[in-house]
Amino acid sequence: TAVMPGSFFTVTNMLALYTCLPIAFVAVVIMTMAYLTKREDPSCKYFLFLCATIVLWNIIQLLYISSTDIRISEIFFQLQMVAIPFTVIALLFYVLKFYGVDWFFKPQYMILVCIIPVITVILNLTNDYHHLFRIQFEVLQAEPAHIILNKRGPWFWVHTAYSYIVIIAANVISYMQLKNLPKPYRLPFYMICLGCLSCLVFNLSTILFYFEGPIDNTLWGLTFGLFFL
Repeated sequence: TAVMPGSFFTVTNMLALYTCLPIAFVAVVIMTMAYLTKREDPSCKYFLFLCATIVLWNIIQLLYISSTDIRISEIFFQLQMVAIPFTVIALLFYVLKFYGVDWFFKPQYMILVCIIPVITVILNLTNDYHHLFRIQFEVLQAEPAHIILNKRGPWFWVHTAYSYIVIIAANVISYMQLKNLPKPYRLPFYMICLGCLSCLVFNLSTILFYFEGPIDNTLWGLTFGLFFL
């Protein structure tokens, strides 16, 4: 099935670019402010890791949107998966460090949770040899708007399920910490829960409604979630 870039109207490359630039700007501003104001906080480096994955995703998506060559567009579309699998890992790391779950930050545990994302990146980059990540993928048109053919393979759903598990785990950890606190001290924890949930809701909107326009809804959700984290 060819996926049109927009559910009710065609999102041209120019419109998508003007929409994506503010998202990238906001992510960079939040990352810079966090570094300048909270770099002494032990959890800050993991928040910066989260911001860095989102900024990288933004940059690659901007390059994809800006490309008017079909082959180059395909390359940039696929390169987004270098950053995407690690956004939820960075989110989990930040939540765990924020709540002081220091036992988790042993190399063996950190490597363990990164296995699926690393496999995802490798399978995406080598997809032409096995089609486990995408059964079929082609950019049919690059201008004035991108139109793609994208049939997801079995490993895409493994990656998606794992991402949901990680986001849900981050929410459960936040809730477990939240219920032990007096009400006046709960606001920061509510904000973290809201940030995690926004990522989940925006991603579900992409999967359930099969909206695969030039700007990924999950990227909206992650950038929006940074405001609360």
